Amino acid sequence: MKSFCKFLWVALCCCPFLLSAQGNFNALAWKQSLAYNSYLMRDVHQQYADRRNELAKAVQSKKAMPQYQDELRKNYKAILGDFPDKTPLNAKVLKVSQENGFKVEKIIFESLPKRYVTANLYLPDGKGPFPASLELCGHGLSGKLYSEEATLMALNGIAVLVVDPIGQGERVQLLDENGKAATRGVTTEHTLLNAGCELVGSSLAAYEWWDNHRALDYLETRSDIDKTRLAVYGSSGGGTQTAYLIGLEDRLKVACICSYFSQRERVLELNGPSDGCQHIPGEGEAHIEIADWGIMFAPKPLLIMSGLYDFVDY
Repeated sequence: MKSFCKFLWVALCCCPFLLSAQGNFNALAWKQSLAYNSYLMRDVHQQYADRRNELAKAVQSKKAMPQYQDELRKNYKAILGDFPDKTPLNAKVLKVSQENGFKVEKIIFESLPKRYVTANLYLPDGKGPFPASLELCGHGLSGKLYSEEATLMALNGIAVLVVDPIGQGERVQLLDENGKAATRGVTTEHTLLNAGCELVGSSLAAYEWWDNHRALDYLETRSDIDKTRLAVYGSSGGGTQTAYLIGLEDRLKVACICSYFSQRERVLELNGPSDGCQHIPGEGEAHIEIADWGIMFAPKPLLIMSGLYDFVDY
């Protein structure tokens, strides 16, 4: 035992010398290694400077702003890409749980053939038809918090459809040989899935937009839902989905974006592009800032909520 301890002590003493003897394999100094990123950010700053000039002109008159909104929507459609023809939702209610003052229906539907979307519908007690909202989930691992929000809405007479985003809830896509999630956290899965999307000219955000668009289609099939009073809200990654959805979804009457609203230019400079569902390729070239999704939604009511100590700079 004494011999082993002596050997261990000698080995530990030698470690610093061994480490210092290893060469530095960085080909560039730290500032030089950032040169390409700085070059790209120069283009980003120019793109958003042009966008600010366009917006400054648009706010000069009531006639110019609607034209600016139309141009935004056209550019947004272009970067989202084409969507397929709608197919039957084939929706099924798999289980119903009666709670105190409301019930929860566990639902599955197909946004595309064999592309299954899972969701929970929180439905107030009573006859209806009820106003309804989509609740779009963020990347947090505390999924039960979403049910608390939906419960409060249902107890106040508002139906809520909580939609599982791709890669989350019951929709994990990347599995190991045991059927378990193969990635650590949902942001990693989103980034990996988005890489494949971009190779074929699409984006994960476009797929999320389509799933949420079809979720509204599902709400419209129900006689207990008031189709004239539809809304959407979401926090963090759910706020991202909400922003993307309201830009082109005319059926929504009111929306709330929580813990997402910021400046794309600023976020790219400080944090980079985030995970795969947090950006759409071509936003800068199309002169679309995060605020522009709110502008596309105007003049309908939009509540924006931000946390004082959120890691996203606003």
